[in-house]
Amino acid sequence: MAKHLIAIFLIVAVPIWDHFETKRLKTSSDPRVKIQAYQKTVGWLWAGSVVACIVIGLHTVLTIHRDSGEASWLPGSGFVIGFMGAALVALFLPIFLMMRSETTRARIEKSLEKLNFILPKTAEERRWFVLVAITAGVCEEILYRGFLIHYFRELPVSIGLIGALILSSCVFGFAHLYQGVVGIVQTTVLGAIFGLIFIVTGSLLLPMVLHALIDLRILLILRSDGRSLSSEVSAQ
Repeated sequence: MAKHLIAIFLIVAVPIWDHFETKRLKTSSDPRVKIQAYQKTVGWLWAGSVVACIVIGLHTVLTIHRDSGEASWLPGSGFVIGFMGAALVALFLPIFLMMRSETTRARIEKSLEKLNFILPKTAEERRWFVLVAITAGVCEEILYRGFLIHYFRELPVSIGLIGALILSSCVFGFAHLYQGVVGIVQTTVLGAIFGLIFIVTGSLLLPMVLHALIDLRILLILRSDGRSLSSEVSAQ
């Protein structure tokens, strides 16, 4: 019963909460509202992760068992090493390019405009955002990969490992409703990538690290006053 409640919370309650929290962030004039949102996000992610680990066990959450038939389609460890290297380049190359290219600079700035309501601007918000990013890296992987993949594999109607990966990725994407349709699609794809790394390596460690780095990267793009790094470069 507890497993079902956690799954319902992730599938139904989180997107609903996200809808109303986004509306509050966009309309409130309270300067503390963003920090309060960060605090609530950290709180529910850690609370949910602890409950999930208690319900199905820490080892079950952090690792994954593959049947021989399920493992036949998986790439080897070389894929993981190569992908992680490519991912790190993809993470930080845009930051380098935006300092040298007006076109790249304009594109990145435009892509961030719709998320201004949630991005950190002040020094205090940036400190909280570090905690949010690390929390998301650890806890979202526990909940959306470690727990949900296990949960969907255990359904009475068997959908297999691939089906569990797809479903968990879709739930993860929908949990990022505040990013709009494009953001939902992007996070669904990211979720599938994180899940694939989890399945190939058998551990959540690498997905956690990659997830946290992706979220922390925004602090290299935004200055402490909320302007993008390119604004600083242009002013010099």
